[in-house]
Amino acid sequence: MKKHAFIYAVGALCIIGCNMTEIQKVNGVLSATATIEVKTKVDYTDNGAKKGVTAVWSADETFKAYYEGASEPLVFDKSGAGNSFVANGVPGGVSSETQFRGLYGKNATLDSNGKIAIDFTGQDGTLDGLSAFDVMTADSKLSEGVLNFAFKHNCAILRLECVNHTTKKVSKVKLRFHNVKISEDFSETGITQAGVFLALKFELKSPVAEGSSEYGKGHTETRYAIVPAMSYQEAKVGLPTSSTTDAFEKTIELSDSTKSIEAGKVYDVKCEAGLEEAEGGGYWGD
Repeated sequence: MKKHAFIYAVGALCIIGCNMTEIQKVNGVLSATATIEVKTKVDYTDNGAKKGVTAVWSADETFKAYYEGASEPLVFDKSGAGNSFVANGVPGGVSSETQFRGLYGKNATLDSNGKIAIDFTGQDGTLDGLSAFDVMTADSKLSEGVLNFAFKHNCAILRLECVNHTTKKVSKVKLRFHNVKISEDFSETGITQAGVFLALKFELKSPVAEGSSEYGKGHTETRYAIVPAMSYQEAKVGLPTSSTTDAFEKTIELSDSTKSIEAGKVYDVKCEAGLEEAEGGGYWGD
């Protein structure tokens, strides 16, 4: 049996999900039943531009549960049909009354201060690859014997319309962010400072096919990026350096009117490699 979470409108990735987890300890094992009304981070279906992304609850779902004094988090694995989860190797003294910090996203960890550490440069632009980077967190709450995890998103999805104006395949993505501050939920992201900009670079698993610089004849394919939530913070004015022949590039700028890149939302972003001729000849900017 699969659990479906449907996301349709742009900017509506299902803001809050809920894990209702009933736990009991049996010889070092915590068995759990859980309903998670959120994107499940494994099987994604793109509903098209200006729409959201559909995710399907898969048979191999997991999430980590951190708790005080532990050298390693517990890992809850989906077991069997329905909403059953199991954590094995549970130390003595750990039970449903233990306070947990839940973390969803295979490539993420929590540091000693409870902040998220992840390297977004490791993503590959595919739908299948989103699951490892699309992070959610939740603090557990015990109510009438039931341990609850109300997971919230910490990241946004960028649906990239990659337009290749060059005569070569292109596999690099370079995103720049201006007037932004990364969410304080993160301690490490792999995003670097580049002058007055923040920069995220990664390699596409599948390069975008060659196109043409002729007006309107660039080759377009869709790829995806995960980024941490960001808010507006005014920065100095600056011009980005550009190498548009070997990468899909885009500068994303926040302002007083566009104050944030919100967690749990999908944004459509056009990025281009190479230069496109102007209609009637020449190049834009000539």
